[in-house]
Amino acid sequence: RIEARRTDAESRRSARDRFRRVIDTYKDKELTPSATLELGRLAIEMKNWEEAKEAFQTINQNKRWLKPEERAEATYKFGVALENLGDVGGAFQAYTAAWVTYAKHYEWSTQALERWLILGFKDAEDNIKDPIELRTKKIEFYKQLKRKMIEWGGFPETEALQRLRLRLPEMRNELGITPEEEQQINFQLGLNPDGTLPEQKK
Repeated sequence: RIEARRTDAESRRSARDRFRRVIDTYKDKELTPSATLELGRLAIEMKNWEEAKEAFQTINQNKRWLKPEERAEATYKFGVALENLGDVGGAFQAYTAAWVTYAKHYEWSTQALERWLILGFKDAEDNIKDPIELRTKKIEFYKQLKRKMIEWGGFPETEALQRLRLRLPEMRNELGITPEEEQQINFQLGLNPDGTLPEQKK
């Protein structure tokens, strides 16, 4: 594992070979899960997207492997690998799984929601030609983001969460959401008209 933390190419290759031996040669049931995670992490660092995809896919398929936080990381990074391989649909699904299933593991869920939002917007812009329909779709993403920012209000401020909080008013302005529309959105989300939680109403 020490070698995997070093950044020179030779040490990375050596670490990769060690992880592969644990997985492919020794087939140690106790060490294979952590070795697979380390291999995936290393593959991400080396931008070896196919190997990263294989490692994180293996983790996702073995439901009893690793702790929930590590599974959250694996699910998010599976999305990263798929996105870099051009499988945008698969990446979107992986990011969705990461922020829905592992929401409380905020380091990964916030990054996953950020990528989900970016890919969702791009997909809508690429495939929806009618401006009214496109705006409606984007407002659905806005509503989901607003819901999550409220639900995740107690999370520590990760960099991704900070960017998401800033993105919310940007989206409101970009979409030209009127005060009346905002009140309707708040109603649909179970909020007070001013956007606060019901128990916060004075």
